Order: sequence, then structure tokens, then C-alpha cells
Amino acid sequence: MLVCLLLLIPLLMLGAAAMESAVLGERMAANSEDRGRAFSAAEAALETAEAWLKSQEYLPMAANTGEGGVWMPGVLDAKFSVTTPWWHDPDADLRWWAAHGSPVVSDASAAVPARYIIEQYRFVTDGESTGVGTGRLQPVVAFHRITALGVGRRATTRVRLQSTFVRPYER
Repeated sequence: MLVCLLLLIPLLMLGAAAMESAVLGERMAANSEDRGRAFSAAEAALETAEAWLKSQEYLPMAANTGEGGVWMPGVLDAKFSVTTPWWHDPDADLRWWAAHGSPVVSDASAAVPARYIIEQYRFVTDGESTGVGTGRLQPVVAFHRITALGVGRRATTRVRLQSTFVRPYER
């Protein structure tokens, strides 16, 4: 009986360690899946914003309030600290994104819908000279920065993605 007890104690410890390892592995897999969901949601928000910009016949007008879908350059940075860009500021939480971003429903199981913000970034006059002498204005090439936030099943799982969208627009 004593020998059996001495043999069962290490087996019990080994079983407990294996169970703890399995639980940890399951948590890691769930976190990885949730991060993947958040990434996919942010990617869908980026694609939606790019598709919206592509669909605009004329250059969308930027506003200080983001009205019309595009924010003026520097407006969002002015709302936060000067040392970091607005998308890195911890005050840009989910409530802030809900008030300032455009929603995209890509995954019904997400804690909140993914959102995107389009900022007017820069303009460059197209250097092509085919319109010279025709009275036609040269198109302007607009740069827009798109920032997207995707959230997983838990509100604490967040992924931010950013892209620069470049497109010529007629004046």
C-alpha cells in the first residue's frame, strides 16, 4: 500500500502538470484566433475605406469634423499629445473610435464593429504634360492615410492597420 502511494504521487504531479500545460495551450490558441479575427476585421475596414475612395468621382472634401468621410490633415493629432501620433495615443479608446470612425460590420461575433478613419494627407500636381495647351486642368494626385481598428470577440483584443491610398482626381 505504501509503495502504491509512493508511485501515485509522482503520477498525480505529472498529470497536474500535463493538464496545466493543456489549459495554457488552449488559452494561447484562443488568443491567437481572437487576434486573427481582429486582424481580419481591420483588414476589411481598410478595404472598405479604399473602395469608398475609389468610388468617388471627385476629390472628397476634408473637414475638421470628418463630416463627409475625410478628416483634414493634423486635426486628429491636435486632439492628443504633440509627441505621439493620434493612433498611438492611449486616449483613443473604443469610445473615441465609435465617435470618430466609420463602422464596418465584417464579423458579427466581434465585440464591436471595426472602424476606419480617412485623413487627407497630401496633394501633388500630376506631372504629366499631355493637357498643356488644351485648356484642361491637370489632375491632382491625392494622398489619404487610412487607419483601421479591428476588435476580436473580446474588446481587449485590438489590431490597428494603416495604409496610404494614392489616387489622381480631376479638378
